[in-house]
Amino acid sequence: MSRGSVPITMYKKIALAALLAFFFAVGLVMTIMNQPFMETGEGINYSVNDSRWYRSLAIELDSPQYLANLLQANKNVIGPVVWNLVFGKNTIVIYCINFIIMAWLVFRMCTVVNIDPLIFSAMFFLNPIVLSSLICANKEFFGLAAILVLIIYIATRRNPWLVLALVLATLARLEYIVIIGMLPLLLLIREDKRIIGVFALVIGLSFVAPFISNTKLLDFVISQGARQGLSATLQSLQDNFLYVVVWPFKVAKNLFGEVFAPITNVYYLFGYVSQVMFLGLLLCAMYLGRIKLAFNWYYLFITAVLVLSINSITHHRYVLILYPFLLMLVLDRRAIRSKFPCRIVGPRRFPR
Repeated sequence: MSRGSVPITMYKKIALAALLAFFFAVGLVMTIMNQPFMETGEGINYSVNDSRWYRSLAIELDSPQYLANLLQANKNVIGPVVWNLVFGKNTIVIYCINFIIMAWLVFRMCTVVNIDPLIFSAMFFLNPIVLSSLICANKEFFGLAAILVLIIYIATRRNPWLVLALVLATLARLEYIVIIGMLPLLLLIREDKRIIGVFALVIGLSFVAPFISNTKLLDFVISQGARQGLSATLQSLQDNFLYVVVWPFKVAKNLFGEVFAPITNVYYLFGYVSQVMFLGLLLCAMYLGRIKLAFNWYYLFITAVLVLSINSITHHRYVLILYPFLLMLVLDRRAIRSKFPCRIVGPRRFPR
C-alpha cells in the first residue's frame, strides 16, 4: 500500500468482494437474458447499441482479407470485432473477461489515487450503462477502460500506462485517442491560466469541426426515426464555424439530452438513469464547491466533453467514458482540504 493511501481492512475487502460478486451476478443475468436478442434480434436488448452489429460482423468474417477490407472501410469497429473474434463470439465469456478487467482496473485506480474502492465501485457499477457495456463487445467498454488507465497514468506517471490507454482508445473511437493524448498535456497548464486554455480550445474546435463533420451519418440516423432534429440545427451552425456558439447546447445534449425523452425500452431506461446520475454528481460537486477549473478532475471532465461534443451525433453513451472523472470529483476526499484536490500523496504528484 502506498504512503497516504486509504487503508483497506479485512472487513472492507470482504464487503468489496461481496459487492463485486453481486454486480457480477446482475450482469451475468443480463447477459443470459440478452442472448435471444444477440442471436435473432428479437426480445429485450440489455446491451448498448450496435453490440449485436459488431457480433454479426465477426460472424460474417470468413477470411483475413475480409477483415482487412472491413477495417479499412470502418476503423471504428476494430475493437469490438476483434474482441468477438478472440473470444469466439461467446457473449458469456466476453462478459466475464470484460467484468474482470474492469473490476481490476477500478481497484488499481482507487489504490493509486487513494479513493475508497468500496464506494467508488458501488457508484461505478451502479450506473446501468456501465454493466450494459460489459455484457457484449462494444466501444464503451474500451473507452471506459482507457479512461481508468489514463487516471492511473496521471497518478503514477509511468509511461506504460499511457501506452496502454492509447491502445485501448484505438480499439474504441478515434476521438478518444485525441482525448487520451491531450488530457495529460493540459494538466501542465497552470491553474490560473486554465480558463484561457479552455477558451482557446473552444476557438480551435470551432475552426476544426467543419472539416471533420459527418452529416451523412446524422442524416442516416434521422432517417431511421431518431430524435435528432435539434442536432441537425446545431450541426448546421457548427459547420459554419460557430461551435463557439453552439457548444453549451451540444454539451448539455450529450450529458442530459434524453432525460425528458419517453422511456420506450430498456435501453432508454438505462440511459435515463445514467443521465440522472451524471446530473446528481455534478450537483453534488457544485454543492461541495468543486466546479472550478483549479480542480483537476473537473478540468479534465470539461475539456474532454468539449472535444466529444463536436461529433455530429449527440448521444449520452458517447460521453460515458467521463463518468470516472465525475466520481473522482465528488469522492476525492483531499478536495475538501486542498485547493489542488488531485495532488497525489507520495513521491509522484500531479503537475502544478
